[in-house]
Amino acid sequence: MLRSVCVVAVVVLSLLAVTETEAGWGGWRGRHKAKDMWSQFLRGFRNGFGGRSFRYGGHHSPFQFGFDFNFGRQRDWWEGPNVCHTEDTDNGTASDEATITHHFKTATQVCEQSETAYRCKSTVQGPNGQVTKTELYQCCHGFTRKAGEFGCPEKLRLNDLPATAQELGLNDLLTAVTTVGLAEELARSNFTVFAPVDGSFPIPQGSGFTLGEKPKAIMVSGPMQSEIESELQNIILGHLLPEPRRASSFSDEDILLTGSPVDSTIRINFYSRPEKLTTANCVRVTSTDNLATNGVIHVVEKVLPTVTSSLLDLIQRDEQFSYLKTALARANLVPTFRGDGQFTLFAPTNAAFQKLDPILLDRLLSGNPECLQKVLNQHVLPHVICSAVIQGKAMSRNLLHNFLNLTRTDDDKVFVNDAQVVRADVMATNGVLHVIDDVLVPDDALDLVSVAKNSGLTELVKLVNAAGLVSTLQNADNVTVLAPSNEAIQALSPEVVKKLTSDPALLQSVLTYHVIPEELTARELYNERVLDTLNAQGKVRVNHFSQFPFAHRQVLTVQCAKVIAANVGACNGIVHVIDQVMLPPSGNVVDVLAADPNYSTLVRLVKIAGLADYLQRPEALTVFAPTNKAFSQVPKELLKELEGDREQLADILKLHVLERNLCCSGIFNNPWWRTQVRTLGGVVSLSRDRSGRPRVNDAMIDSCDNTATNGVVHGIDSVLLPEPEQPWYMFP
Repeated sequence: MLRSVCVVAVVVLSLLAVTETEAGWGGWRGRHKAKDMWSQFLRGFRNGFGGRSFRYGGHHSPFQFGFDFNFGRQRDWWEGPNVCHTEDTDNGTASDEATITHHFKTATQVCEQSETAYRCKSTVQGPNGQVTKTELYQCCHGFTRKAGEFGCPEKLRLNDLPATAQELGLNDLLTAVTTVGLAEELARSNFTVFAPVDGSFPIPQGSGFTLGEKPKAIMVSGPMQSEIESELQNIILGHLLPEPRRASSFSDEDILLTGSPVDSTIRINFYSRPEKLTTANCVRVTSTDNLATNGVIHVVEKVLPTVTSSLLDLIQRDEQFSYLKTALARANLVPTFRGDGQFTLFAPTNAAFQKLDPILLDRLLSGNPECLQKVLNQHVLPHVICSAVIQGKAMSRNLLHNFLNLTRTDDDKVFVNDAQVVRADVMATNGVLHVIDDVLVPDDALDLVSVAKNSGLTELVKLVNAAGLVSTLQNADNVTVLAPSNEAIQALSPEVVKKLTSDPALLQSVLTYHVIPEELTARELYNERVLDTLNAQGKVRVNHFSQFPFAHRQVLTVQCAKVIAANVGACNGIVHVIDQVMLPPSGNVVDVLAADPNYSTLVRLVKIAGLADYLQRPEALTVFAPTNKAFSQVPKELLKELEGDREQLADILKLHVLERNLCCSGIFNNPWWRTQVRTLGGVVSLSRDRSGRPRVNDAMIDSCDNTATNGVVHGIDSVLLPEPEQPWYMFP
């Protein structure tokens, strides 16, 4: 106890001396340093001096203090002895060209460790570009450790590479090395060796090769000797790196240049699911980091393919890919597969293309290149997937952001969606190619009619066929189809259906009213936007309705038909599914009212009040239209009085007119209060009853969404009267 008190006292006095010395020089720097020492000391004192060492011997001080305490944190194993540290910095792709940048900085760090290595990759994105720094701590060559040990205290007894290979039972490799005269070089120089297991070296038929169990020369007879030895030497050199590289120094998708005279490369891939797996040129690595005095051996399960060609080169050289080659050129994707990358390409053969419907094949190869590009991108993953990692069922996203189903069956066959992989793992400098026997055609690469079929819109397809519009929709470019659901078409009255199906011209008029001659996503359908259609006489109006700020429910409508499924992609356009069939309006709101005998009293009163011209304006209006039956509930004397007082009649009728488009789907159910809206004549409230039927004040809306060219008419069962005004925040 006394010793502890003395130690603390000495330390405190020493720190005070340093503080006085630093402060005596009068600088902020001295005060800051003393404060920092105090904080470290107190933190260490609280933690019992266990862990990190702290030492002070500042060059500003005339005294040198040598305190060595362990403060708090337990030291990491890679801070111990026999651990080597390497650091690599990549300044990205910064150019001298002037660019506009924001004044911000983001940083990310990913660290991982194994029993003998610790690796951290830090990426900083700032105004001057991206900088990536990779730090690696690993046991120095010839040392190792066990779990829980500090540093790498265990020294290994190592042999040279040939002796190490012999210990690993790599006799075929040694035989091949001896044959081509590389044995001495392998024993003397520093290498990384990707060593194939015995029995995996290719032996040309009739060459006279004999591979024994022990290292000896390969026996070759006849004129093939020099050619075979040269080929074998290139194969061996394609498995060597001209420096020692342990597995911890590799990153996923690393491209390693080998010692081969043809400049072949090795691509490293790491996978964690469904099993932990490392591959080199898509060949499974079965054993890593077998250290020798002059290098390291990684054992692979077979000879690595020699990789010198890009994906494009592979396609152009192989006659079975002539359709694919033509398609890549037409879709302007040649540069993509010629340059650098890390792609997986599922490559359909000519036979696969010939299995397509002839009309579809012709349209893809001679029609809109964007459709063809979608088909090709369906076959490409933005990362390398080797066949060895496909076990059972899995999924991976392609360049279209669609999921592809990757499956290995019990009989060891590999499928991507429904196409079988007939040849796997054809390596390229920019990825891997798997040959498949079918073309993968995504829905958004099909024409609009085919997409409608695949989306289950069978009733619409029947009407399109009946109207003779199939060819029109198949050949149209960049259009938007507002597609009524099956339920919407089935909800039409038998009289309307009979009228439409018996008059192809009328049916064409209705269907073309559902087609907008530009491709618009749901995001581009903004509120009150008026759009042309293929029906020359018809326009449609877009509306957004929301309960905000009281709730987040939002509804998107077109001509008061609710969009229930948006952004269904097609090759030549886009489909939005709606819950109603849109019938072209017969005119403005006055025309709509005049065409229905149920509103004859309202039409007469509108004319008396002098509002007819106003209701025919092009800007959007909503009319809550009392039926004749609703007016019959008004006392005759009062109605006669209103007819004689034009101004008072106009005030009452204006209460029924809202200066914007309001569809019934924009009237929400709220059990706590009614939504207040301001009409031309005052305030009305909107709500729904317990059955979900919409109401305005106490009037029931019994006929919704009678659309007009300049708005919408809702039939109501009673005449509206003014209500007391509510606070401003009740208005939507």
